[in-house]
Order: sequence, then C-alpha cells, then structure tokens
Amino acid sequence: MAYFSSRGPARDGRFKPDIVAPGTQIISTESLWDSKNNGTRSSYYTVMEGTSMATPLTTGAAADAMQFLKEQGFAHPSSSLVKALLVNGARNMGTGQYENYTEIPDEDPNCVNGFGHIDLAESLRPENGRLFLYDGVIDDTDCEKTYVFTKSVSGPVSATLVWNDYPGTVGAELALINDLDMIVSDGEDEYYCDGTSEHCDSINNVERFRSNAFPAGNNIEITVRGYNVMQGPQTFSLAVSGMDSEIVPEPALTFALLLSLTLIFRRRK
Repeated sequence: MAYFSSRGPARDGRFKPDIVAPGTQIISTESLWDSKNNGTRSSYYTVMEGTSMATPLTTGAAADAMQFLKEQGFAHPSSSLVKALLVNGARNMGTGQYENYTEIPDEDPNCVNGFGHIDLAESLRPENGRLFLYDGVIDDTDCEKTYVFTKSVSGPVSATLVWNDYPGTVGAELALINDLDMIVSDGEDEYYCDGTSEHCDSINNVERFRSNAFPAGNNIEITVRGYNVMQGPQTFSLAVSGMDSEIVPEPALTFALLLSLTLIFRRRK
C-alpha cells in the first residue's frame, strides 16, 4: 500500500476502504495541455499515481462485472450486486508491509486494504467450484432467507453480503440504519462474518465470510437474516463461490403436495 493511500476507519468505525486497486507508477495517457509540457506534446503517455489511477482501474473492473451479470440474466444489475461480486473475489494483501512493522494484518476486512485487492478473475471465474448470485429482500427484523448448497470440491468457501442501507441522519454517531446478518452453517455449527458463533457486526453494510474449514462432501447453508431492520423492506445482494450446486425444492413434488392438500380440503368440505 502506498504511504499516501488513505486508511480507515470511517468516523462511525466502519471499515474503509472496501477494496483497493493499483495506484502507483501507472502508465496512463497524457493530455496535450498538461502543465508539465506547456502545451507541447512530448509523449502520448505519462506515469501517474493516486486515486486518479486506482479509480479508473476499479471502474473498469465494475464495468466488466456489469457486463458479466447481464450475461448471467440480470437485466439491470444492482450496484450492491456488482459490489458483492468484486468484494467476494478480492484477495488479501496481508500479512506484511514495511520491514519492522506489520501494517496489513492477515485478517480481513481491515482498515488498510479493506477486503483486499481487486481480483477480477477470481470474482467472475472462481478457481474452486461455481459462482452463485442473488438479489433478495428482507422485510423486517428476524425475517430471513436461506440458500443451501452442495460442496464436493476442495478449496475455500466465500460468501459476500452487501446491501444499500437506508439513508441515515447527517452527523449521527452510527451511520448504519438496517442491520443484516449473514450466517454460514455446515449443519452442525453456525458462523458469522468474523468466524464466531454470534452476531458480530452492527456497523458495516458489507459482510464477507471466507473459510477453508468445510471439507468436500458437506452441505452448506447460507442465511441472510434481519438483525435490526428499522426501515424495511431492505434489499440485499449475495455472491457465493466454492460450491457445486444449489439445492432447491423439486417443482413436481411441490405441485403434488399442493394438489393433495386441495383434494383433502374438498373431501372434508
């Protein structure tokens, strides 16, 4: 990380930045009227640093993510789904930086590189398993939606929850209004975003769980739950990788069950 790169946290304690991209010694196009050239072009390219370089690199990655989502059937991809997709594949830059001082911790997120360095290949085409993407809605506190997956491949499970929070009050000590939780379970234990078994975050509107702890052969449940939804309904986006397939109810079984219930009702009537 460049020494001049901004670090978090934000005033209310939330992790910032969310993700990072290269911003030092980047070759870019040069303006004819660059003050350095006094209006005389000496080169079509120059070397630049800062958000002027990191931002367009991130924008290009987001544009690729948008195109990818449209190809997957999302006619109008939400900004939260684009963000979930990029965060889900981001790689941590820790542990390290500087000879006698560990600035970037191994844990993520952190307030130096956020959830990590953009890795578009891993976001769109994960090395292990398949990619699953969802847009959903939580109506109120304690409402939840669960997704169940099979896992028969080795490698990490990564799941990222993002929601565009309801606007808060300017100057409020805590900016978050609607607090959602993402819970990952292997059928025996439940894990929240920091790997513990309890609610862990009432500050951020981005949660990611990543772990190598689940061996092949497990079924994995991922639940999105409203922990404290003050202004509902709250839409959310979820990106999941490292799984093989999603377990969904058989449509024929569902139809047969409804038909049986209808017949019983008619007979009783």
